Amino acid sequence: KSFIENDQDEINGFINQNPISLPWKASDMVILTNGYCGSAGSAIALHLAELNNVTTVSIGGFPKTSLSISSFPGGEEFVFTDPNNGFEDLVQELNRLGLSNNDQAPKQFPTNIFFPFTIRRAFSVKNPDQVLEYTFRPAQNQINYNDQSVRDLSIVWDQAANFLPA
Repeated sequence: KSFIENDQDEINGFINQNPISLPWKASDMVILTNGYCGSAGSAIALHLAELNNVTTVSIGGFPKTSLSISSFPGGEEFVFTDPNNGFEDLVQELNRLGLSNNDQAPKQFPTNIFFPFTIRRAFSVKNPDQVLEYTFRPAQNQINYNDQSVRDLSIVWDQAANFLPA
């Protein structure tokens, strides 16, 4: 089973413990996003869009250019070194070993860097070969900000409601 499937089974088990009738359905919902959704929120948005056919609407971006409904949907990554210390841990270790002046010792980078890599992936439920962290999922619809909507988000919500099925 994939990472998301395991979570899905757990969530469904929890939901089925206390079944309740909700006053809304997927066709009453809109996912309105600027694409900066990540981690659990992203996994939920993708789940709603993929399995429940919830309408997706992106806000912002470039006109007539698809915007993803999320940035990174979950999984798990390991980060090699602390991104805030610029390899300070490596420098300290070289100093401790008396190797900081060794010609073969790595030089400090001119800027802080870090190296993240994925150790647990999240997969699409409908397309199990798709790793969600590396899959572009464009919103079905797009709204662009204007002088009024950028200051009054109720305008954006009204526009998003127009994309709900009739």
